[in-house]
Amino acid sequence: MQHLLTRLYGRRTALTGIILLAAAQPMAMVFFMAYGESLFLALCAGALLAAHRKAWLAAGTLAFLAGLTRPAAVCVAAAVAVAAALHLYRERRFSWRPLAAVVLACMSTPGYLWWVGHRLHRPDAYFLIQEAGWGTHWDNGRAYLGFLRETLAKGDGWVPVSTALLTLALLCATAIACRRTTWPPLLVYGCAIVVLALGQSNYYHSKLRLLIPALIFLVPLARAISRTSNRTAAITLTAAALFGCWYGAYMLTTWHYAI
Repeated sequence: MQHLLTRLYGRRTALTGIILLAAAQPMAMVFFMAYGESLFLALCAGALLAAHRKAWLAAGTLAFLAGLTRPAAVCVAAAVAVAAALHLYRERRFSWRPLAAVVLACMSTPGYLWWVGHRLHRPDAYFLIQEAGWGTHWDNGRAYLGFLRETLAKGDGWVPVSTALLTLALLCATAIACRRTTWPPLLVYGCAIVVLALGQSNYYHSKLRLLIPALIFLVPLARAISRTSNRTAAITLTAAALFGCWYGAYMLTTWHYAI
């Protein structure tokens, strides 16, 4: 991720973004746990970096591997497809490598879903498991909007209120990133992750964890902090890191199912 942000925004912004991701975002504690977000994020960032460098076969391979960790890899496959389309449009000539990267990136998620269905002898087995275990299914965000209405109206409990406010802040940061000059593949990838995470019905207290790989919501804040003086940046990042570490520790010790 650092190399990707360095190429897109410079070294100072990249360093700030890494600190925000690893220590300051509310679910920073996830990076020390046996969840798939860390591996998924690393593979997606690697695929985006390879696409930005025009290393198409590497981009397709990393996106393929990301699809073996979770079906949300359709987001990075879409990003690789956008990067390939932009490259072909600018070059004005045919090249098989970008197309091969897109095909490779788009194969993994359907293949993974087929494998799960084959193992359990049902084509929709993966979705049945998600529904039975976590109540996860696509509902166009109705469950999330219902959670927001109920939580903001009643204000009952620190965990739901903080989750609601933090997800709203993340949405605002994503909107700001969309208004500024953002590399289109990163924009497609990040927005798609946000839509997938909030458009499904599942435990509301898992939303912040599922949103970690989006990355794009960190860009506006990282760019803003990187423009300040060294002293201001250090104080801001230290305060943010203390909050992120405290919030994750609180969730683990007080609300055991939040992460």
